[in-house]
Amino acid sequence: MVSKRGGKLQCFSKGSENIQQSCCAVFNTEFTMYSFCIGDGTHKWTIQKRYSEFDALDRELQNKFPKKMLKIDRLPPKAIFGSMSPSRISNRQKSLDSYLKALLKETELVASPELHEFLEVPLEAAISDDEVQNSK
Repeated sequence: MVSKRGGKLQCFSKGSENIQQSCCAVFNTEFTMYSFCIGDGTHKWTIQKRYSEFDALDRELQNKFPKKMLKIDRLPPKAIFGSMSPSRISNRQKSLDSYLKALLKETELVASPELHEFLEVPLEAAISDDEVQNSK
């Protein structure tokens, strides 16, 4: 993706955080938030996403861009048990980092509204359709 100032989007992993959440004071859930720094050489921002958000993005992109997504490694599988183990979280973080980096190499995917929304691209870093066409 090319930003308004000509830089390509890059990302790097910032780690993860386990979150405990109570619902109605009866049920407790625990999940992991994965953090990534996104930048275009001029702007930087941080996103935090759950694995389920990556999974939803992947399904959307698979449906909209089936041929492009053949080039992208699959997400790590969902885990029913042991999903909070430090080694699983670490391995998943690395896989999600590789997944995002692979998406950012594909101009057509990067220009998609689905990925823009997922990456929470700030308005000042967003690009127009005309700029995408001119960069090809």
